[in-house]
Amino acid sequence: MAALAIGLAAVPLALVGSLTTAGASNTTVTIVIAKPGDAVRQLESAFASHHFNIAIIERSVSTDRIGSILSISPANSSSDPSSAIKPIPGPCTGRSTGCIDGLVLPLHYSGRAFVTIGVATSTVARMNGK
Repeated sequence: MAALAIGLAAVPLALVGSLTTAGASNTTVTIVIAKPGDAVRQLESAFASHHFNIAIIERSVSTDRIGSILSISPANSSSDPSSAIKPIPGPCTGRSTGCIDGLVLPLHYSGRAFVTIGVATSTVARMNGK
């Protein structure tokens, strides 16, 4: 019974661990996309758990950019919350370079922003009811 309880308790911790790196400081939150095919859900979950007001926009991309962050944009032009969001470069799923695989945000980030993420063409078609 004890092993079962420990196993069940470890599942949520493993999921959180895949979204945020261990050793995040007391002033920042690091969010890393662990599974490119599930990047949208991972980001939504991480943004919600930290109460960040960041919307995700999905854009069809080639297979090597699926799960990569394509852009970070402020919600309005009067302030630039994207300057507080730092990209984490990482490997693309294919052989290309220049992908963004994560973000570092201030722990108490209160700005609004949009993050565009690359998804498979079929995902966007499904969202649009096609």
